[in-house]
Amino acid sequence: MKRKTLITIAQQVGVSVATVSRALNNVPGVGEDKRRQIQAIASEINYHPNILAQDLQRQHISTIGYIIEGGDSQFAEPLPSEDLLIHLTHQCVHDDIDLLVYTGNNGLKQVISAFHSQRIRSVIIPTTYKNDSHINYFHKHNVQLVTFGYNYKKYKYPYVTLDEPKGIYMATKHLIEQGHHRIAFLETPSTLCSAMHRRDGYLSALEQNNILQNTDYIASNLISAIEVYGAIEYLLKQPKTPTAFVTTSDTVAIHTIKIARYHRLRAGYDYAIVGLGDTHLAQYTDPPLTSLRLPLNQISKHLINLATQPTDKSCNRQSIVLNLELVVRESS
Repeated sequence: MKRKTLITIAQQVGVSVATVSRALNNVPGVGEDKRRQIQAIASEINYHPNILAQDLQRQHISTIGYIIEGGDSQFAEPLPSEDLLIHLTHQCVHDDIDLLVYTGNNGLKQVISAFHSQRIRSVIIPTTYKNDSHINYFHKHNVQLVTFGYNYKKYKYPYVTLDEPKGIYMATKHLIEQGHHRIAFLETPSTLCSAMHRRDGYLSALEQNNILQNTDYIASNLISAIEVYGAIEYLLKQPKTPTAFVTTSDTVAIHTIKIARYHRLRAGYDYAIVGLGDTHLAQYTDPPLTSLRLPLNQISKHLINLATQPTDKSCNRQSIVLNLELVVRESS
C-alpha cells in the first residue's frame, strides 16, 4: 500500500518515487517548490511515512519505552510516575522522539518484545526500589535501562537522580533557623532506594546544629493517608510535640496540614512544615506550602538524552545528580 501511495504521488507531480521519498523525509536533493508540492499532495491523501520502518532502515531507533508505576509507594513520592510522564512527553515532542507507555506485568513482557524487535531503543523506569523486580527482570532479558532515582547497586545503568540528602538538609536547616528544635521527619516507604538518603540529610542537619535526635519524631513507611493520620496523631500525643515537620512529598505535607487543623493547629502559626516536590498545589494550600522544587525540565531532558544514547560501557556508568531549590512560603 505504501509503495502504491508513493507511486501515486510521483505520477501526480511528475517525479520519481525516490524523489517523493526524499521530499517526505526531508532529505536534501529536492527543490523547495517540488518538496512543497509533494508534501501538499501527501497531506491531501492523508499519507504519513512509517517512522518505525525508517528507524529500522537507518538502524536508528527514535522510540523509547516508559513503565507506569502504581501501588502505594507513589503516594509518598514527590514526583509520581504519571506526573513525570507528562514532562517526558513534552520533552519528547521537543526532541522528535516517540514514547511508548507500558503498564502492569503484561507491560514488562511487552517491553522485552519491543526492545528485542527493535521497536524501542531503551526503557525508562521512574522509581527504583532496594530489591527492584523490574530492574532484575529487564537485566535478565538484556534490556537497556535508564532510571530516575538512585541506581540499583547490583547492576550498572545510566540514571538521573536528585541530591535529596542536600535538599532535606536545606529544609531542616531552614526550620532550625526559624527557631525550631523539635522537628519531625515524615518519610517515604523504606523499600524505596531514596529512603535512607533522605533521612541522612535530616539527621545531618540536626547533628551539625547540636540538636539531639529523637527517634519518636521519625515516622516511616507512610504509604497512604491512613498512615499519615496515624503518624500525626502519635506525634501530637508526645510529651513534647514537634513544632515543625519535614516531609518527603507535598502530598504528605498537605495531609499533615489537614489533620493538624482538626486539632486547631494552623501551619505557619502553631507549627512549621516543608514539603518536597513543589507541585502545583503547593502555592494554593492554606497557608501556601514551603517546598523543595524539583528541576523538572532538567530531569526530563537528561532522561531522554540518556535513553537515546548509544549503548556502550561509558553510557552504562553515567549518572546525573541534580539539585533541589527551597521555595519558602508562609507554612514555615
